[in-house]
Amino acid sequence: MGTEGSFEEFVKELKLIRSVDFHDNVIRFYGVSEDPTTHRYFMVLQYANGGNLRDFLNKHHEFLNWETRINMASQIASGLKCIHERNIVHRDLHSKNILVHDGKMMITDFGLSKSLDNNEHSVVGGMVGYIEPQCFIDSTYKRDKASDIYSLGVLLWEISSGKPPFNNMAILDIAREVVQGRREAPIEGSPPAYVAIYQMAWDSDPNKRSTINKVREDLERLQSNCDIENLSLAGLSINSQGKDNNFVSSPVSEFGSNNNFAANSGAQNSNVQQSTIPFGVAESMNPNKRATLRDNYIQPINNNNTGQLMSPPNSNEISTKQDSVADLHKQNPTI
Repeated sequence: MGTEGSFEEFVKELKLIRSVDFHDNVIRFYGVSEDPTTHRYFMVLQYANGGNLRDFLNKHHEFLNWETRINMASQIASGLKCIHERNIVHRDLHSKNILVHDGKMMITDFGLSKSLDNNEHSVVGGMVGYIEPQCFIDSTYKRDKASDIYSLGVLLWEISSGKPPFNNMAILDIAREVVQGRREAPIEGSPPAYVAIYQMAWDSDPNKRSTINKVREDLERLQSNCDIENLSLAGLSINSQGKDNNFVSSPVSEFGSNNNFAANSGAQNSNVQQSTIPFGVAESMNPNKRATLRDNYIQPINNNNTGQLMSPPNSNEISTKQDSVADLHKQNPTI
């Protein structure tokens, strides 16, 4: 650990994860190790054989039925419920911070998390497509549990689609769309009741978003219904899938206009890498970087096989988090 501030960040994250790691849908913490050469600290975390949710969906989405998708969503909501019950705001929920192990969803990476008892004005950070519009409008906006609910809503849409939100769009363009109240359209064949859950979760008005208890209850109700494909809600207004697989959705808040938004799923890739966040068994405690997992870095931590430790990578194997939008107002204050 290079600085006192870095060590304080390490201790903060350690305390947060230890307060919730008993839950099946939160990553297990096994211990701490220090590299004797670099004196960098590593948290030893539970191994996830399915990688992160982003990669898992990319590989397996076409084989997942709706019962399985809803179960995945329910597990994530269950983990977040535990986090919120401990008065913690995660602040960085996205599909690369959900790990998959034998079909079990586990929330990880508490690097941006804060206790609500110590949650001052937030510095905008995280993956842009999962961040609520208030953070782009006011860089001092204080994120709370409703902020996590917004991110959860985006995650639920991603589970239905198999793709990250606003795929192949530049970061600033995503921020503008979010501020203007535009969201991804429901995927064809989605159960209307499932769509209603994530649309209420990602409402632009934090006061209108569901609580985590309601999200969890609604998903449990879906799981208990055998006729998944025909679930519906009376009076529910659902945006339709556009022609040629275009995403078509309408603004959902006072932030936007009434013009429809269309983002071609085959749009040209330009400045689209929102982040490079790893998955694996250990997380470097350098607060500005994340160590990227490679198979040849994994070695036993002890003879009891209670966990595994990732050796420190070389400098060219370090992937810096690319998705922070703290400077968006400086780059373009009009978004």
